[in-house]
Amino acid sequence: MIALLLCLTAHGTAAGATMQVDYRVPSISGGWISDEDFKGRIVVLDIWATWCGPCRMVIPHLVKMHSELKDKGVAVVGLSADEPEGAETLALVRAFAKEFGMSYPVGMMNAEAYATISSVMGFSLEEGMSIPTTLVIGRNGAVVKRYPGYFEGQEDEIRAIVAKLLAQKSEPPTGAP
Repeated sequence: MIALLLCLTAHGTAAGATMQVDYRVPSISGGWISDEDFKGRIVVLDIWATWCGPCRMVIPHLVKMHSELKDKGVAVVGLSADEPEGAETLALVRAFAKEFGMSYPVGMMNAEAYATISSVMGFSLEEGMSIPTTLVIGRNGAVVKRYPGYFEGQEDEIRAIVAKLLAQKSEPPTGAP
């Protein structure tokens, strides 16, 4: 069984609270992917699935963003929502990642992560999660923007947010007003 830990935590006071995504997921290439791997970097975290049509539209933009910005302090991370867990699903996800040239870190989610991210995005388990779901996370680990689903031009909006974050010398510590 593939273990996964992914949780959203609130830091600071009610007025200055920030949301953070803390995770440790199995990588499709072996080992683990953790939020700790990207401390101090801007992260674009994308939740996707091989069966998702809109994911096939957004992933090429994320591949390009990763290629252009990986050396400038930006990390793109993908989490596959494909199920069930197991070798067959892992092989399917690996083949998809290869087909789409996903050279950025890709991990696997499970039911626990699905429930947690649904909560982060404000979806009930009965409603289900929107796939794709994309989060932009600042250098301080705070969620800056959440995108349930995909819309034309979303990649331009994400790039603009990332450019603004890159232009900032530093971000306030988590929980600072």
